[in-house]
Amino acid sequence: MFSGTNQDYLNLIDTKYFTVCQDQHVLEIGPFNGTHSKLIIGHRPKYFEVIEPHHALAPTDLQAINGIDNIIVDDVLLALSSPHLCDVVVCFGVLYHLHSPLHLLELVANHCRPTYLLLDSIGQFADEVNTLHTFFGPEPVNEPGTRHVRSEFKFSGLNIVCPGSVVQTAMDRLGYEVVMSDNLAITDNFSKSNSWVALWKIKETQ
Repeated sequence: MFSGTNQDYLNLIDTKYFTVCQDQHVLEIGPFNGTHSKLIIGHRPKYFEVIEPHHALAPTDLQAINGIDNIIVDDVLLALSSPHLCDVVVCFGVLYHLHSPLHLLELVANHCRPTYLLLDSIGQFADEVNTLHTFFGPEPVNEPGTRHVRSEFKFSGLNIVCPGSVVQTAMDRLGYEVVMSDNLAITDNFSKSNSWVALWKIKETQ
């Protein structure tokens, strides 16, 4: 279990995880104001593009960052509904905003087919008791026609807990294996007080 301040967390992902971005075509999904983007740029990707659905942020914060080659302002599910090949996909703090996080992973695996996939989300990575469960009420009833929310996911307001064990099972079926992971306890940032970060690599074909 990693424990430290938000700056310690940023140092961890910069030195341990983002090194795979060097000289690669990198796609970051949901960069928000570009905190992680700036770290990625420090590793000198060959080509760096982002998909950000937040129209108010994309033209300002992201355009002010030198080193982003392409900014796509669109819903990520629509943007990835057709092939968008790249070497590395970074998706931090996005899965817990989605009604069906595994649907996004399917699109990334099938339409981007990156060598590496970097994720972080809320919920422990390993198969252990999720200490957040006492804060969550029952899941809302799914509206007809929407994708089913698996029972492993729990809601808190607008956020969804996305256990790493569930993601790992899905990624295994999609042809990826986990390379490394850390459970996180960020002492000065509630949104990451109980979360995880992990790196996946596409499996070698036999």
